[in-house]
Amino acid sequence: MDLKHFMGALEASKELVRIKREVDPRFELAAVASTIQKTINKAVVFENVKGSRFPVCINFFGTYKRVGIFMGCKDRDAVKTIDHRLGLLPFKQSSQQSHRRTEAVAELGEQLPIATHYGKDAGPYITGGILLVKDPETGVHNLSYHRLQKNEKGEMGLRIAPGRHLGVYFEKAEKANKNLEAAVLLGCSPALMLAAALGVPYEWDELHVAGALQESPLELVPCETVDLDIPSDTGIVIEGEILHHTRKSEGPFGDWMGTYTPITDNNVFRARTITYSDEPYYYTMLAGSPEDVILLGMPVAVSVYRNVKKVVPSVIDAACWPFIFHVVVQIEKKLKGQGRKAGLAALGADMEWIKYCTVVDQDVDIYDAHDVSWAVATRCSPERDVIVIPGVPSFTRDPHRMHWGRIIFDATVPFGLRVEHERSRIPLEDRIKIEDYL
Repeated sequence: MDLKHFMGALEASKELVRIKREVDPRFELAAVASTIQKTINKAVVFENVKGSRFPVCINFFGTYKRVGIFMGCKDRDAVKTIDHRLGLLPFKQSSQQSHRRTEAVAELGEQLPIATHYGKDAGPYITGGILLVKDPETGVHNLSYHRLQKNEKGEMGLRIAPGRHLGVYFEKAEKANKNLEAAVLLGCSPALMLAAALGVPYEWDELHVAGALQESPLELVPCETVDLDIPSDTGIVIEGEILHHTRKSEGPFGDWMGTYTPITDNNVFRARTITYSDEPYYYTMLAGSPEDVILLGMPVAVSVYRNVKKVVPSVIDAACWPFIFHVVVQIEKKLKGQGRKAGLAALGADMEWIKYCTVVDQDVDIYDAHDVSWAVATRCSPERDVIVIPGVPSFTRDPHRMHWGRIIFDATVPFGLRVEHERSRIPLEDRIKIEDYL
């Protein structure tokens, strides 16, 4: 399923709105998108972007429901469905001859509708692009999201986190005094968008992961100027390289935590050429938006679910919501102490993002913050069921240690007290349609 077909599926489900009025890519596009996300929270296609010949898409994965539409499952089954499809690996790919249109790089800001989102952003940023690279030694492909600050002509600034897959690839190239060839993919298939967000083992080829997610092989075509194969249905591709031993000032940027990243010396991507599919769409993303939270948090939830299943086979679901730092794990408690075991396994699944883990029973809706809070308030003893683990580092960009340490809230019913904690229910409530009574 390419982006256009996904768009059609969203439209058929009344999950997409089209904005025909002209919008300015400087602040106005972001303001309209943010307002939609905070109200009706639909996927958006901006059909008339000032100064651009390309439509701009945003917020296609802004709800679990839309993830389910792509996966062909209910929204509450998205995590389990992804877990199942990852079991289909390795997944083969097919290759074909390229028929993409090419364009020389002149001024990226004039060639593409690169938007400026937040008031103190250093300028226009590509935020919905997926960076495709391959390991210089093994040839294994990696897909990852990176902000790219538009600089002069074909240069863009980006931050590479050390220790992550791209960071390892780039370190190998830089030690050999070589640039790392890369392609920025814009307007990708939903399978590629999800694969780029997933945290999978280092040795997994993420093009294979995308194929498994869509349950069909990717059709790949060769790039024009770099030694990479790209999915043929990608709308816009910027081919280029990340320069070795080159750092330039990048930032500030309004990031996913709702604050600005400071100005720092970061890596430099230099574009070589741009290629287009027959009907290209440009994709952007608003940092910190519901879409950003889902694309950051759902892969963490998948990792948590897979890890907890090893020690608590009766795990039902996991979700990082309403923010990535907090994961909720739902289990069917069969043995004493399983709440704590599930919490420890959840924290062990991701050592960067999760600060808080709440474990609940099967009668709690983990996608409802009020229901989760109710479970903590009524089933979690501050003396017995709150486990604090100090001194655990979080993600690398945390110089003030604001995100060190971990907490587990065991909000499951104490073993043997299920009768005392039975929830009161009103018969017929789930059948009531309030409009029938108004």
